[in-house]
Amino acid sequence: MASTAGAFAQRKAQTLAELAADSGDFSRAGHVDERARPIVGLVNRHPSFFTTSSCAGRVSLFADPTTATRAAGMKGGEWVYVNHDPADADAIVAAVRRKLGEDEDGGEGMDPECTLVLRFEPFILSVEASTLEEGARLVAAARDAGYRESGITASDKRFILAVRCSIRMEVPVVSCGERLVTDDALRRLVSIANDKHAANSSRAERLMERFIAVFGDELEAPATRGGDGRAGEERGDEAGETSESAPHIEGEWVLMVDKLAAKRCKDAIKSAGWLDQGRRAGASDDGKRVALPVTSAGAAELVVANSLGGNGWEDCKSLPALEAIRDGHAELVRSDESAPDSPGKPPTGPKLQAKQSRQSPAATIKAAALALLPRTTPQTPAIIAEIPTKWEKLGDLALLPSCSFLSDEVWTMGVRERLYPAVAEALGVARLARQAEVSQGPKRESRAVMLWDPGNVGGWVETKELGVTYGLDVTKVMFSSGNGTEKARMGRVHAAGETVVDLFAGIGYYTLQLLRHAGVAKVFACEWNPNSVAALRRNLRLNGVESNRCEVREGDNRRVAPVGVADRVLLGLLPDSETSWPTAVAALRAETGGVMHVHGNVASGEEEAWARRLESEVAALAADLGREWAVRVEHVERVKWYAPRVRHLVADVRCVPTRLGAVWAAGVGAATSPMARNSNEKLAAMLDANEVEKELKVKLPPGSPESVLDGAMSSQPVRRMHRPSPADFRAGPSTHREPCVMTGLDIGPAPWTWSPAHVASVPGVRESEVSVHVSDTPHLDFVRKNFKFKNMPFGELLDELTAEAQTEGTGHDKKTWYYLRSIGRNPRKEPAHCLEQFPGLAKELRIPSDVLWGGSTDDDQYFSAVLRCSSGGLRLWTHYDAMDNALIQLHGEKRVLLFPPAASAGLYLDGSSSPVVGPAVDGVDGKWPEEFPAYRAARTMAVEVTLQPGDVLFIPALWAHHVEALHGPSIAVNVFFRELPKSMYPAKDLYGNADPIAAGKALDACETAARELSSLPRDHRVFYGGVAVARMMRDLRIEDEVGAVVVPGSIAPRVSKQEPDKPVEEVTTAVTQTVTQVSTVNLAGVATGVAVGIALCGVASHVWRRS
Repeated sequence: MASTAGAFAQRKAQTLAELAADSGDFSRAGHVDERARPIVGLVNRHPSFFTTSSCAGRVSLFADPTTATRAAGMKGGEWVYVNHDPADADAIVAAVRRKLGEDEDGGEGMDPECTLVLRFEPFILSVEASTLEEGARLVAAARDAGYRESGITASDKRFILAVRCSIRMEVPVVSCGERLVTDDALRRLVSIANDKHAANSSRAERLMERFIAVFGDELEAPATRGGDGRAGEERGDEAGETSESAPHIEGEWVLMVDKLAAKRCKDAIKSAGWLDQGRRAGASDDGKRVALPVTSAGAAELVVANSLGGNGWEDCKSLPALEAIRDGHAELVRSDESAPDSPGKPPTGPKLQAKQSRQSPAATIKAAALALLPRTTPQTPAIIAEIPTKWEKLGDLALLPSCSFLSDEVWTMGVRERLYPAVAEALGVARLARQAEVSQGPKRESRAVMLWDPGNVGGWVETKELGVTYGLDVTKVMFSSGNGTEKARMGRVHAAGETVVDLFAGIGYYTLQLLRHAGVAKVFACEWNPNSVAALRRNLRLNGVESNRCEVREGDNRRVAPVGVADRVLLGLLPDSETSWPTAVAALRAETGGVMHVHGNVASGEEEAWARRLESEVAALAADLGREWAVRVEHVERVKWYAPRVRHLVADVRCVPTRLGAVWAAGVGAATSPMARNSNEKLAAMLDANEVEKELKVKLPPGSPESVLDGAMSSQPVRRMHRPSPADFRAGPSTHREPCVMTGLDIGPAPWTWSPAHVASVPGVRESEVSVHVSDTPHLDFVRKNFKFKNMPFGELLDELTAEAQTEGTGHDKKTWYYLRSIGRNPRKEPAHCLEQFPGLAKELRIPSDVLWGGSTDDDQYFSAVLRCSSGGLRLWTHYDAMDNALIQLHGEKRVLLFPPAASAGLYLDGSSSPVVGPAVDGVDGKWPEEFPAYRAARTMAVEVTLQPGDVLFIPALWAHHVEALHGPSIAVNVFFRELPKSMYPAKDLYGNADPIAAGKALDACETAARELSSLPRDHRVFYGGVAVARMMRDLRIEDEVGAVVVPGSIAPRVSKQEPDKPVEEVTTAVTQTVTQVSTVNLAGVATGVAVGIALCGVASHVWRRS
């Protein structure tokens, strides 16, 4: 979409002609303000822009229309006072007194409806751009200069930009004839308005500097008639050229100006085109004057105009400079090295340093990129838009915008091989990466990709900010560079000796500032993104933080945060941290309270309401824990604009026990907790669950040296891959048959949105009927069937889970646990396809089939998609699936134990399920189930992982798994897909856990063989059983794997106690028949894990069932 070039040029020419006549500006005044002329002139020199209206900023006193003024024909009110320069307080006071009839002469007489408003309105500039792309560049430059409210209005043919900011003030001083402020207060308000005027001027100057930096190389010579709105010479002289009457003077000239007049003079000569851009400004020897470089043409015009006096000034393009010369505030002199050596030598000024002609990095990159393209490639706006004009530098790496060099057809491999080194050299970096849209889950993982990394360093960068070194992998973690003021504030906070809990620590943005600069004694840093956790641990070492001063707790802070230890709690999550407010209140010391720093995005104008709600909510949460606290928001920090009309705020919430702060609470109007409603039991329950580290030690992350499982848990963590390509996944976990957690995949917004309440609100969900496992214990046991099935509306189940999430932690009174595994529409004939059954959910979740099996849900590899919802704390029985499985965690945390196929002989599988359930799974306190002696060996082979929303766990077929919902209700989707050809699986499998046909036959044969051999004498059973087991293990080459699980005596003791007349050999000899059957079954392509199951898993479970 682009405006017609001819029409744009015609409109620009007409506008510039009108500006040259000091009209044509569509602002209220109809002409360009003196202070706006420099930037207007600069913008109009760019071929892609022209200005349509402007205002340099003004202080005004405005009278709203009244009945009397309307009757007099003044329908729009009256500008009682307007000044584009700093306002005169006395003049405004006099204007107010005059309107109210307070002057001695009665003024204008009192209008009872008179309403006066004192305003400061900032600089605003309206610009038309030739194309949307050019307009976007100007908006970006304006925002970089501080004009954050700038934007574009686009139509089919025109692109209008508004450059604006928020430095405003609007204060009513008179309302309906009643004065609201005294004269002294009014003068103070005018002073505040003038402060804003000064800030406005500084920001406008930054805009000019930024415009020159971005567009300077593209500017045209000054227009004939001053497109900046200043009328040119009637003779049509070019700006910057000498008029016919001006003398021809050589050399370098300097305008020496008093400091107070320097900016005004500089703007004037710059607008006239007389500022010598080839030299730098300087200063006089005594430092009292500024030396402005003037072109020889400008010097000639100034000499002529000054010699003519007032009669010649009317046509001069730099009137403020002449006025300064006339008043003795400025002097035009030659540079000391260019002045001729003669007796009549005029006064001289300093020799000014020449500017180094240096092309901007953006211009260098653009030139290099276009030069490398073939001549046949048209330089279209779309191609130009892919050449970056901005970037973020982190250490020796530059992070380019997501649109940079995207087109493979334009930026071919050969072009990129030469282009990327040139870009890196222009930016002074060694590596390049390209940003991408962050993941939509709550962890907000980075999806940046490395573009150029000749040293194969990867995405790890280190950058120093506010005295702290921050390190991160830009391909995995987002760096928040926009919260610098809040980081600095945390470094200055009075927190020496305090204990702090940071509930959203990230890579240590605030944690490290508190540890390095604020002198806190200890920080408990909670973070659930493993990539951020790894960076945080490394950053603690980089910054020399002692290990005992910061304890990193990985996982959902609602589960891992300590209770009753903190003097200060940080809640640095956007858009809000409300789900963790209860956790923060519980983390504070009950006896002394403390401070909560609560972050949130709040609509402009709603800050006060947000603060008051925060006070009341925190007070109520304290009451729930039996704490009678007075709560007050002491301060609200405005960090930045997060979006249009939306601020990022931080509220400092002070919580003080009422017994300690009754006077304080009354004095500041703090919200107070209602009488603690019999809630001490809740706090006791939380403390008991926390008990310093008790709860954590049961669920330590993989590889922790403090595991309480006495060596049972494997020290090998589950592999993690961040945004793997399909090729990487298939060459790695898929081929090697190993579990893997994938992060950063594009799976849609479901990880952020799928709470039970949200899922219930999706059309078609609430009224659907589902079959739910209901139990009075959280330890579901499929073998012993300790649950019942209950049909209920899906909405009813989700309501139960929502209520559970809201009341979690209130004690140990929970009696019912729920577990849903969705089934097909016709559960007797088809597997589950939850995204087809609930189309509303399909809009929010994307199955990453391209990565998992390189296809779609329409091909033969896809089997089913199962929706799983469960109560918090529920543990699902250990079981295996015969197909590959991707577990997509969407709400809550989930702990998963994974047993390799070689461990199957120690799981005592009955069908696909293990009877080892509940606490016995972990062997708590070193106690292992005696009836399953081989289980402990299997448990040592297991690996463990904790999943968070957005994580995708690949579980290869035959890897048995035990799943536990750790915190609150859990929602996930399982996707089953086939590893083997479709023909090798039973056609009637509905759940993905039916063994491949060949393996099923072999297991059946194993059972038959055991029964047959049991009829023979003992010595026959021992002989043939031993031969069969040895032959099976040898022929399948599984001696090492199975031998690690089935150790001598692991099965025999159990059987000999229960059935002394039928020793274990009765079962093991059955394998002879199995071997015979195996020789007739085609096992080609069946994984080793299946063979292990055939060999001994069936034997072990047969022994258990018979016992």
